[in-house]
Amino acid sequence: IYTLSLHDALPIWSADAAMDGGGLYLQANNKAQLVAAFNEIANQAGSSTAFSSPALTLDSADKLQSGDDIYLGLFLPWSTDAWAGNLKKFKMGNGSTERPDASKVYDKNNALATGPNGQFLDTAIDFWGNPGFNSGASVSPITNDGAGEVMLQALTNSFNAGTYWDRPIYTWKDNRMVKFDRTHIDASDLAVDNNPERDKVINYIHGYTYAAKPSNGAPEAKRPWPMGAIVHSQPIAIDYYDTSQSSLPLLKRYVAVGSNGGMLHVFDDNTGAEVFSFIPPDILPKLKEIKSAGSYVDTVDGPLTLYRRDSKPQYLIFGERRGGGHYWALKISDQDPSNWTVAWDYTNPEIAQSWSAVQTVRIPVSVNASTGARTYKDVAVFTGGYDPQEDSYPEPFDDKDGTGTPFDSNGNLKPGVAQDVNGNGRYDLGNPDMDSAGRGIFIVDIDNPSAVTSGPAGQLLPFSVTYGAVDQGSGALQTRRDMKYAFPATPGLLTRTDRYAVAGHSGTQTATRVLDALYTPDIYANLYKVRLDLAFINSGTAASPSWQLSGDGWTVDRIFSADQIGRASCRERV
Repeated sequence: IYTLSLHDALPIWSADAAMDGGGLYLQANNKAQLVAAFNEIANQAGSSTAFSSPALTLDSADKLQSGDDIYLGLFLPWSTDAWAGNLKKFKMGNGSTERPDASKVYDKNNALATGPNGQFLDTAIDFWGNPGFNSGASVSPITNDGAGEVMLQALTNSFNAGTYWDRPIYTWKDNRMVKFDRTHIDASDLAVDNNPERDKVINYIHGYTYAAKPSNGAPEAKRPWPMGAIVHSQPIAIDYYDTSQSSLPLLKRYVAVGSNGGMLHVFDDNTGAEVFSFIPPDILPKLKEIKSAGSYVDTVDGPLTLYRRDSKPQYLIFGERRGGGHYWALKISDQDPSNWTVAWDYTNPEIAQSWSAVQTVRIPVSVNASTGARTYKDVAVFTGGYDPQEDSYPEPFDDKDGTGTPFDSNGNLKPGVAQDVNGNGRYDLGNPDMDSAGRGIFIVDIDNPSAVTSGPAGQLLPFSVTYGAVDQGSGALQTRRDMKYAFPATPGLLTRTDRYAVAGHSGTQTATRVLDALYTPDIYANLYKVRLDLAFINSGTAASPSWQLSGDGWTVDRIFSADQIGRASCRERV
């Protein structure tokens, strides 16, 4: 555990946590000290420490299964090449003779993978590791074993055999999935000037050095490590079950994760082999930037969502975080990844960076007047993401006295230290005006975000509420003058279960995960609530029913207000 205390915040707790976690405690009072602290953490990481984003095999949507596998997404800052990444698989204890302690993590040989302080041991071998293969990049445990080493071994075999572009890397072009190779990719796709530069980019992304032979574009050498850094993307298991059997035996499992090597990766859970990788088309022009030594380029770094239909994988949906402003949905209903395709992609002028995880839920859309049979539609819910201009706040200041604050003990601004970037004659802790992107909440049809669905009060989908100079508080395309700031957080959903009778059918019908309301804050903690005001009403009699779906549709309220520097006030209704 590495802890960093800003302005003496909780120093004892931070130091104790770092000591117990086998890491390092650092303190920073100004920008220079903060940069130095992060550099020291990166140096420590390069020699011994794995930064990870763990994921357990739990199907959070359908609760179909809960396993004991644990996946760690890793990254390693390098000064000689682009930042490296890896994905490793371990197992939790299960009370068995081989893995008796359910609170511990075990490696491939059923040995404890972590020490007394919870830190992963350098000797731990992940389930995809091959002790007989020397990667040549083992300056850190991060570049030992794992899916990255399996990828490197396969790349080595391809290079030696002269089959250079064997990796299953695809992109979406001309409305079809195509291989990322010289046959299908043009210089214009990568925003480079000519085919020789195109060949160098393709080679680099496949795992070779930034070079290409003039005669055939072939690579000249392998890079030390082919897999990009996994920073914010959390691994997710994609399980295919035999739904014809009540016990739902597992047929196949893949593990997906995004990396800042420019792509979404999918690995075979049994072997760790790469079976499918996808480069979003909007990321293609950024690939040429990754080649610089020590570079970290945001590309596919957003959270992943697995959407199932009838207990079967249907869509794998992901955003790009700082990499871009698109959401992508891959259709993965076929168990063979070579048959996967793009179901849809979504962007909006308000989405500059797609930070929010996509939430899935259902809404009522119609009812049979005579029988009372209801129709619900599954929808995707997400927010507008982040606005990069927020990186400028608080405004910079010259920390001449090393105290880490531009204010004196009385709360007054020290003379001659603040940099008035906005030119408004004051020091701004937060954006004094408004953001230019990220200001919105979106709800769309899970199968087709552009599809229009109507309800009793008009259009239901697609729904959005965004910033507008004029308030428009009804309908499916709403605007609010007070929605001035970005929404980087994933919305929280309040759902319900509807139980109802249908004429001619025995028993009670059930609809789960029905949206009751969603709550989401903007970057300055203003909290908004969105709800769908619809109800099923029988305007007839029990003997002669006349069912209808009635209500005003979407309503949006700001239920909590806070200023940019954290002095909050509660208003309106919850």
